Amino acid sequence: METIFTLEDLLNYYYNESSSKEKEAILKALKSDIKLKSEYEKLSSTLAKLSELSLEPSESSIEIILKSAAKDQHPELQ
Repeated sequence: METIFTLEDLLNYYYNESSSKEKEAILKALKSDIKLKSEYEKLSSTLAKLSELSLEPSESSIEIILKSAAKDQHPELQ
């Protein structure tokens, strides 16, 4: 009987969070199942691109937050 792997299984494998038994089963399946291998390659490519992104707030967002925080600490300045 063929094991069906979920997206969660592939994510766990990608992040090295699978058990030894699961890793072995997924690796074996990746070698023999072209569709699963393609799905895993798309997943790993997408995750690699996501990790390259630099996510930072804009300068205006930072200014708004700092002004709001200053008002909360010093309500007499309002």
